[in-house]
Amino acid sequence: MIAHWPKGFAQQGTRHAACHVVDILPTILEVTGVCAIVELGETEVQAVQGESLLTLLKGADWQREQPIFFEHEGNSALRMGRFKLVRQYGMKWELYDMELDRTELRNLAAGARDQVRDMAYL
Repeated sequence: MIAHWPKGFAQQGTRHAACHVVDILPTILEVTGVCAIVELGETEVQAVQGESLLTLLKGADWQREQPIFFEHEGNSALRMGRFKLVRQYGMKWELYDMELDRTELRNLAAGARDQVRDMAYL
C-alpha cells in the first residue's frame, strides 16, 4: 500500500507490519473522526473488522492486536505476529516465520506442532 497525506504524516520508507485490506476502513474512520454505522434503517450492520493503521502511518511502532484471518476458495491463512499459518484446500497446515522467510520457502510446521495446533484452533 502506498499512502500519501502531507498534512497527516511525514514521508517514510518501507514498513513491514502485517496489515490487511480490512484495516483501511478503520484507518479512514479514525482520520475523519467518524464512527462506523451500526444500523441502516432497521437493519443491523456487521461490525467493522480490522485495525486503524494511523499510528503506523505516523511512523510509530505498531503491533496489531488481533490476528488476520483470510480464506479464498477453501485455501486458508492466519497471520499472527511474525508467523503465518497457511494451507491449500485439503492439505496440511504450513507455518512460516515472516520476519526470517518472507517468501515462505521454509515450512516450520513439523518442528512446531503445538504452535500449529494452537493457531489453527483460533
